[in-house]
Amino acid sequence: MAVEARKSATTTPGADAAPVPLGPRSVAWKCTGDLRGALMGGHALLLQVAHPVIGGGVHDHSDYQRRPWERLWATLDSLNTQVYGGREALAEGARLREVHKAFKGVDHRGRRYHALNPEAYTWVHMTLYEGLVTSARVLGRPLTDRQQRDLYAEWREVGRVLGIKEHHMPADVEAFREYFDQKVATRLEPNPTVDGLLETFRGENIPRPSRYVPMPLWRLARPAVGKVLTAGALATLPDSVLGRLDLAVTPEHRRWLRLVTMFTRYVFPLLPGRVRYYPVAWKAIRASGYARAF
Repeated sequence: MAVEARKSATTTPGADAAPVPLGPRSVAWKCTGDLRGALMGGHALLLQVAHPVIGGGVHDHSDYQRRPWERLWATLDSLNTQVYGGREALAEGARLREVHKAFKGVDHRGRRYHALNPEAYTWVHMTLYEGLVTSARVLGRPLTDRQQRDLYAEWREVGRVLGIKEHHMPADVEAFREYFDQKVATRLEPNPTVDGLLETFRGENIPRPSRYVPMPLWRLARPAVGKVLTAGALATLPDSVLGRLDLAVTPEHRRWLRLVTMFTRYVFPLLPGRVRYYPVAWKAIRASGYARAF
């Protein structure tokens, strides 16, 4: 069992004690910064925005359709800082709560929302755990049952970094699975943000990810990128979610996902760590002295 997981699972301090940042022996360090997960980024995003509070907030306060890559990199920077940042993780958690104070309004059905609604804020965090476990299984590096339990204990500690109260988070993996099924059945719904997110993935006009990518190359690559993002989002969702959101997985989606998994299982592991991990994560891994374990 990971040292950090053991602490959070068995010796978690009281609600008023400071959260404990994770370290290099945690399961979260092993998988959060792994760039294979970015290929399935849409999976967690769809789960998040299908919640009416998150869908309303993203619709009204995010410019993801105009600047999708910038929003993605900012999200990954924040997530990796929460996991690999040490004491900086605590500052990042406080920063996020401060930013989200302003995100409130009325959704397309006339319901009021606030981004710091505890139920919705917790859901976003829990979808990331579900996404990490699913990504590991689909992309060829499945977590053992023990690793899933350790990761969940660690993820509760990251939740405390984000200011989420312990009683708002399911106590263990079994409770999480019941929680997830209940949220899918009672809270998720189709909405304009779900449609907009999928349109962005498929869109012919999605901008290039960097000015260093030549436009002629991007015009050639863009259709395939859209298909990979769409397949990674849709073809990995549970049937219960697809049914709830009136979404369908096509044979083409499954073919593209198979192509992606062939790369992630057989080619990606041969790459050096600095290429396999997100920069924030790899910097922390190298500084920890445990780089060979990654």
